[in-house]
Amino acid sequence: MNTYRKRLGVYFFFLIILCCIRAGAASASEPTDKQKNPYHVDKAVIIEVLEDHSKPQEQHTLTHGYKLVKLKILSGERKGKIFETSAMLSVVPGHGVDAKPGVKVLVRFRGGKGDKARAYIVSYNREQYVYGIVAIFFILLLIIGKKTGLKSILSLNFTLLLIFLVLLPLLKNGYDPIFASITTAFAINIIVFLILTGFTRKSFTAILGTCFGVASAGLAAFIIGILSHTTGIPFEEARVLYFKQAGMPLDFRGLVFAGVLIGSLGAVMDVGMSIASALEELQAYNPKIPARQLFNSGMNVGKDIMGTMSNTLILAYVGGSVSYLLLLLKLGRPYELIISSNLIVGEIIQGIAGAIGIILAVPFTAFAAAYLSKSKKLKKKVENDFRGGA
Repeated sequence: MNTYRKRLGVYFFFLIILCCIRAGAASASEPTDKQKNPYHVDKAVIIEVLEDHSKPQEQHTLTHGYKLVKLKILSGERKGKIFETSAMLSVVPGHGVDAKPGVKVLVRFRGGKGDKARAYIVSYNREQYVYGIVAIFFILLLIIGKKTGLKSILSLNFTLLLIFLVLLPLLKNGYDPIFASITTAFAINIIVFLILTGFTRKSFTAILGTCFGVASAGLAAFIIGILSHTTGIPFEEARVLYFKQAGMPLDFRGLVFAGVLIGSLGAVMDVGMSIASALEELQAYNPKIPARQLFNSGMNVGKDIMGTMSNTLILAYVGGSVSYLLLLLKLGRPYELIISSNLIVGEIIQGIAGAIGIILAVPFTAFAAAYLSKSKKLKKKVENDFRGGA
């Protein structure tokens, strides 16, 4: 029980630090008043379809046109009020709103105040489905993982808080993306392992191996990005970011570096912890195992892991570019143009750089485990922890 209290204490201690960092990052942020935000939306539900002006698209099962609907506002200063507006349909899947009674949408108001404003449907309100699948994920973690599942939820929450409340605000306010991403990635790495396994040699081993692997991945992506003149950011996104950051220097290659660090962190952490855990079990059953043999065992375990984890990481990046690749093929673009596309090259660099981080994390984690095995103080603590857990 004391062990779990200590880990919860670690969690809340770092949470306080996070709040302080967040306060500092927010001090230079832009005003967030809803009245000053032109993209502010309210939640609404369609209660009635008044007119249907939709019709099937020729040679397609999809429809286009619009529907005149009546909707009720569910949030904001106009909550409870009824408005009439048009719901546009689109032949492009996922765009437009197929208006039906009970469908929840997001609306934006223009051209007046209060009841005089005109409502425009922006998109479906998908918020409930996002929260639903997250809730299912957490419930499964608790049912199957029990205490370990609870620690996983705590560590995941802290990871998301660091990304959304620290890293992104820092990048938004013009801070160096390389420094911000390295600091965030290392903080996530250290805090997550301490929450999951406490102050043990296994944690230190996994932390060292993961930090080295993630840093290697980011460095590889940064160097190749410079040599290939690649940012990996689509032109439209880059253009909007450039003009939105007017008056602030924006390091696009630094953003790619940040993306690689955060994108590869989970996979590299998995490799680091898998090797550290396996070697910890091996040493617990054979405390007199030589450091060299422990290193060789770590390399053997790592060789089995690196292949599947590299595939997982590369496929994740490639999967995000399937629609763009299909578009290029449909347009008849030659191979030379596809392989030199800024977006495609960026995805390849990020996937391969992440795989490089996984590969280099294997020998470094094994070496860290072998080196730390010489520490008698840590060794005694691990043996006591192991006997207590057994």
